[in-house]
Amino acid sequence: MVHTEGRVDSLHARRAAASRGDRGEERRREIITAAITAIEECGPDASTGDFATRAGLNRAHIYRHFASKEELDREVTLTLYREHKARIRDGIRTHETPMDAIRGPIYRHVTWAHEHPNLFRFLVSRRYARTDDQPPGSESAFAFEIASAGKRYIPGFYEHRDAADGFIVAVHGLIDASIQWWLDHPRETREQLIERLATQAWLLLRQRLDEVGIALEPDGGAQ
Repeated sequence: MVHTEGRVDSLHARRAAASRGDRGEERRREIITAAITAIEECGPDASTGDFATRAGLNRAHIYRHFASKEELDREVTLTLYREHKARIRDGIRTHETPMDAIRGPIYRHVTWAHEHPNLFRFLVSRRYARTDDQPPGSESAFAFEIASAGKRYIPGFYEHRDAADGFIVAVHGLIDASIQWWLDHPRETREQLIERLATQAWLLLRQRLDEVGIALEPDGGAQ
C-alpha cells in the first residue's frame, strides 16, 4: 500500500497558504529571492537547505509554498529569465545600426555573467526554463531579444524563418559556450570578449543574410 498521508498534508498546507492570499504570495517571493541569494553565494547546485537558511525558515516550511525543489528551481529560473530579458532588451533599444543592435545585448549579457557567474551558470544549467514567451528554437533571454532585434533592424529577415532560426540557434550556442569557457579561463579582458563575440555574431548573421539574398552593412547601409 502506498502511504500518501504526508503528501496530502503537504498539499493541504500549500492550499491553506494560498488561501491566505497576498501573504502567501509574498512569502513565495521572499523564498525565491532567498534562493537567488543562495545560488549567487553557494553556486548553481545550492540546496533547499541553503535556500531555507537565507529565508530564515525551516526547510520543511518551504514546501508549504512550493510542491517540490523542481518547482522552486523553475520559479527561480523564470524570475532570473524575465529580469535578464528586460536587461538585454535595454541593450538593444538605444542603438540604431545592426552592429550596435548585436553588440548592445552581448555587452549586457557578458557583463551580467561576469558580475553574477553563479546565476549565469544556474540559468544555463536549467536551459533557461522554456516559457510561452519564447519563440520556437530559442532558449534564452539573449536569443529571444536577438530574434526581436532581427525583426526591427533587418527588413525581410523573418520572411526567411529557417535562416533566422538557424542564426539564433547558432549565435545562442556561440555566446553562452564562449562565456562559460571565459569564466573558467579568463585569458582576455571582458571588453575583448565582447568585441570578439560581436564580430563573430555579425559574421554568422552576414552568412545567413547572404544565403537568402539580403544585403546589409554593419552601419545599416546597403552593400
